[in-house]
Amino acid sequence: MKSYLISISISSFEKSEIFYTKFLGLNLSHKINTPKSSFYYMSNEDRSFSIQLVQENKAPNTGTLRHISLYSDDVQKDWYQAINEYQLSPMPVQKLPGGALFFYVKDPDGYIYRIMENSDFLSANTHKS
Repeated sequence: MKSYLISISISSFEKSEIFYTKFLGLNLSHKINTPKSSFYYMSNEDRSFSIQLVQENKAPNTGTLRHISLYSDDVQKDWYQAINEYQLSPMPVQKLPGGALFFYVKDPDGYIYRIMENSDFLSANTHKS
């Protein structure tokens, strides 16, 4: 598997923008608004690393790591292995509107990992949260 995205909660994009764009040198690749949240996809120039900033439309839960995303060559195989070989309890495999398969699984300390197919997930034209 390969890492590609870290998702964190923020209180305000306006407050966070200078840190992520100027200090970390990331660019806003696209933004998605849903009734519950706004998702800001920040990535480096070659898009090999991304951070998803999530601003919720309720009291912010800032300072929280939402999840770490990893690419997989075979999501179904990894899901079965999580259950059968490692006795983990992953959520069922789901499909993004663009068709990519993914599932969530927690590590022993409760950190959430999203295991998903390598896809054009970060493209504004293919991803809808």
